Amino acid sequence: MYKLFEKVVHENLVQGLKQNISSFPNIQQQGYQKQLGPITASFNLHEAIFHSMECNATTFVACLDIKKAFDTVWHKGMLHKLNQLGTPSNYISTIQNAYTDIRSIVSVNGSQSAPFEIQRGVRQGGVMSALLYLVFINDLLEELQNGNLGVPVCDIQAGNPTLVDDISLIAASPLKLQLMINTVVDYAETWKFSINVNKSSILIMSKSSQKRNSRDFIWTARSEILKVTDSTIHVGIPLSSSMKCNVKVEKACQKGRNAFHSIAGFDMHGKTPRLNPITLAKLYRSKVIPCALYGCETWSNMTQKDMYEIQKLQHYCMKKIQCLPAQTRSLMCESMLGFTKLTFEIDKRKLYFLHRLINLPDSSATKQIFLRRMFTCVQASNNTVKLGFIPDIINILTKYGIMRHLYTYINNHIFPSYNTWKRMVNAVLYDHASQLFRNSIAIDTDFERFRHIHANIQVSPLWKVPTSFKELRLVHFVVKCLALPPQKRHSNV
Repeated sequence: MYKLFEKVVHENLVQGLKQNISSFPNIQQQGYQKQLGPITASFNLHEAIFHSMECNATTFVACLDIKKAFDTVWHKGMLHKLNQLGTPSNYISTIQNAYTDIRSIVSVNGSQSAPFEIQRGVRQGGVMSALLYLVFINDLLEELQNGNLGVPVCDIQAGNPTLVDDISLIAASPLKLQLMINTVVDYAETWKFSINVNKSSILIMSKSSQKRNSRDFIWTARSEILKVTDSTIHVGIPLSSSMKCNVKVEKACQKGRNAFHSIAGFDMHGKTPRLNPITLAKLYRSKVIPCALYGCETWSNMTQKDMYEIQKLQHYCMKKIQCLPAQTRSLMCESMLGFTKLTFEIDKRKLYFLHRLINLPDSSATKQIFLRRMFTCVQASNNTVKLGFIPDIINILTKYGIMRHLYTYINNHIFPSYNTWKRMVNAVLYDHASQLFRNSIAIDTDFERFRHIHANIQVSPLWKVPTSFKELRLVHFVVKCLALPPQKRHSNV
């Protein structure tokens, strides 16, 4: 009943806040808002860094973690901030009543403590908890943005992309970064929360010689020293000081293998999966791929080695699912379960993300950064934008022959609807993958027998036959025979 009540109050409170202050929440805040989230926060961070790197500038990044953010929200401070934002007094009274005289009891092994009063923290699982935290932290983001210490992307301040309590600071000098850290620490002391120094880190994005000189600077949060590292995790996505994609791909392969082993059920001998490969393939598509490719929208400038490593993950899983030998050709393994190369999946996710960026509100910081970078890249004759999402997406659009849609958007602000775009992307990717598959098996002698039985990327009818484990083992044997390359004839036979 209380959650229903909270939902009514929440909807009216959001409308009131947007009427009183159009900039709430701060445009750097990506958390708990429609169309925004971890990927857009990562996009803002990456594009700001890439923009500085294209200008041959050294970039200093601090990834700060607020210690027990939701559990340490100061109730009186939260109510004060609601009042500052022009919240009607009846709503403030309602929220004040909800957070007054709250008591908890700790129960351990059947024993209970005496009741104690709770004066910090928003309700766990509360409908309004996320909104109340955004209110509590909003002034800090305003102060960081108005301080103009962070790096810009063209004329857009992009120095503090934030996802709820994960605050990233991007500066062009060690001193500016320290001043931004001081702003966060001072704000934390005033409003009774603290920075988790052990989970916070500093990264230096620059040429190796500049990086060595910059490491002499010591960044602190009051008396505690912040560690300088070459890599960290930002909103669940790996971030390295080199900004190369190999670190992300390595982590992706590791997560993908772990996820696959958690879903793949094998028999007592550990060889034959008890589940039909069609079922395992569905689990792989719904669980393993999203886990491995989380954040791939921000992967950029992938090398051939990066693509090879990510492909190895899928080859490994496909062979395990179908109990095929390690030397089996990967095109066989993937096509018999209806899978295209994993790089096509990455391209698809980037194209979906393009549609998401285009349809963001114009006031969004992510949309503004995207537009500045895109127009600079498309219109500049010297191609000044060489890194990041924009050149990658242009290459992908050109590769699949759909670049005209981006030009139409640039010139006329017209872009296909989501459903239309999704159908178009799926069709062109499948056609492209199918053509490559047919060309490959047509000229390769290893596919001499295989191509007469399985000539398209689709689930093999063989996997639809078995209805018992015994039949499944028999089909596994048939598929192994099918996947074997024809014996090469010797000249003396």
